[in-house]
Amino acid sequence: MEIEVTGPFLKGVLRDYGLMVPKGAVVRDPEEVPRVLLSLGGRAILKAPGASTLCGSPEEAQNWVRERFAQGMREILIEEYVETERTFSLRLFPLCREALIGVSLREVPSGRESLERIDPSIGPMPFQGRRIALSLGLSADLFGQFSEVLCGLYRVFTERGLKEIGVKLGLSKRWTFVVLDIEKWEESLSGTHFLDLRPSGLSLITFEVTRAKGLIDLIGEKGIEIARVWIVLQDPSRIADELSRILAETEGPVILDLSLPLIQGISTALWDGMRGKEPLIVLTSDEALGVDLRRKGFRVSADIGSLQELLEG
Repeated sequence: MEIEVTGPFLKGVLRDYGLMVPKGAVVRDPEEVPRVLLSLGGRAILKAPGASTLCGSPEEAQNWVRERFAQGMREILIEEYVETERTFSLRLFPLCREALIGVSLREVPSGRESLERIDPSIGPMPFQGRRIALSLGLSADLFGQFSEVLCGLYRVFTERGLKEIGVKLGLSKRWTFVVLDIEKWEESLSGTHFLDLRPSGLSLITFEVTRAKGLIDLIGEKGIEIARVWIVLQDPSRIADELSRILAETEGPVILDLSLPLIQGISTALWDGMRGKEPLIVLTSDEALGVDLRRKGFRVSADIGSLQELLEG
């Protein structure tokens, strides 16, 4: 199961774990393009779903963005251009039969590949990073830096509960490793996944991976910014306890998405316990549930439009 969250967010996650990523910004209006290009030094790569280009001038970049918007796209990522000496694909994935974590570093486009196995009880060891780097002909002064990249990506893989992660890794002209793109970000099939999108705004709790991305986009169209997202992929018997935990840890406005039929695990006792959580807005199209929750004193929205009214009220 793959969570389709935006590249800028995922690269922000990698940055938080100490990995170097290109500077960039998301634009939602072609008029923003010249300002962003200037802030990135004038040479940048424009990225949209299924397309990218290295811009030669602000006018060229602005026209490219207008064309994408005319095709129905709502946002474009602009990143600084990183000139590279070599490019690699770095992946971490489970080796289930051996209870180990596999590491693959493959040079692009030559296809040369180095494989390593990590024992999750101890994590990646420095000699493993050196061995991978040496097998692909990297110089000794890069061994330590590559080991740091491997350790950072390993922490993302384990602490975020991923099933697989893959990145396009560039060795820049300044001899630093930079994560140019995220090639694979696959979540595990269970657990609660937390997405930290921006410093301030609303929190969203939902129960389906694809629903999360759709809601972020729909709510964003109304000018409402989602700052934090919890995707609760739990056994129904654990949903009540997990919701109680999340709500206890969350400050500020919360949207609880109950638009999908799932909610056998939310008991009357839980609703009674959540009544004091303000401001909490329940998003549901179930009329009977909505009536019952309003009777209990909750604010309930049947759609995104009325959600905006409740937030403004």
